[in-house]
Amino acid sequence: MLRHLSADQQVRQEAYYREKLLHDEASALGNARREGEAKGKAEERNAIAENMRKNGFTEEQIKLALGYSDNE
Repeated sequence: MLRHLSADQQVRQEAYYREKLLHDEASALGNARREGEAKGKAEERNAIAENMRKNGFTEEQIKLALGYSDNE
């Protein structure tokens, strides 16, 4: 009987750690996706700003067009 109870506890513990691992992996993937999206948006804004500079826009016009405030 004692072996059976001990085995059940071990199975529950293994299931808990497996579930925790899956949750941690999902969280890490979600964070990586969000960071990648933010980086992509920043690169896109930089490319737009550079193109605007090449076409003679002032820094003020670029800031207004891209939605930057005076503090950025």
